[in-house]
Formats: sequence, structure tokens, C-alpha cells
Amino acid sequence: MAAPDLLDPKAAVHNSKPRLSFSAKPVVLNTPEDECDTRTTVMRWKTVSAIFFLVVLYLIIGATVFQALERPYESQLKSAILEEKLKFLAMHSCINSTELEDLVKAGVISSFLLTK
Repeated sequence: MAAPDLLDPKAAVHNSKPRLSFSAKPVVLNTPEDECDTRTTVMRWKTVSAIFFLVVLYLIIGATVFQALERPYESQLKSAILEEKLKFLAMHSCINSTELEDLVKAGVISSFLLTK
């Protein structure tokens, strides 16, 4: 026996299963009184501007603190790299500083300097 068509009203009479029904009218969940309440949940432009300003200020302060903490290590590292480059140029007179920079950018010399 084939399954009855649930959309067919004649077949639904003999069937104990619930019928599928479709409605052409949309169901409205909001009443006119609720529309006034939705206006109060939208943030005002002053509030959004204040939050945006505080986030930008937080980022600027964080960047300043990070730079203050990392500056000594960064300048020490730059000095050490410059010293290693000068040592390398003194030992290898066949290469000039621009060629050395090109080799460092290509990654050829970095492995050599790390092994020493």
C-alpha cells in the first residue's frame, strides 16, 4: 500500500497523521506597542562615537607602551646586526655593502652568519 498524500484532503480523512498546511497570511509577532520599544534599543550616535574614541585611545596607549618596552631590545639587535655586517665586510673584501644587502634579502648570508 502506497503512502497517502498528506496534501490531498481526501487522503487525509483516512490518515491519522497530521496534515501539512500552508498559510498565505504572514504571522506578525510584533505588536504596535513593541515598535516603540525597539527605538530605545538602538544606540545613539554619541554613545557609538564615545565607544569608538575609547577604542582608538586604547589602541594608541597600547602601541605606545609596546614601543617603550621593545625599543631597547630593538636598538640592541640593530647594533648587533650592523656589527656582524661590518665584520663580514671586513673579512670578505670582494663584496660591497649593497651586494651584501641583496644577499641578506635573498637569505643566502643569514644562514652563514647564524652558524658563526
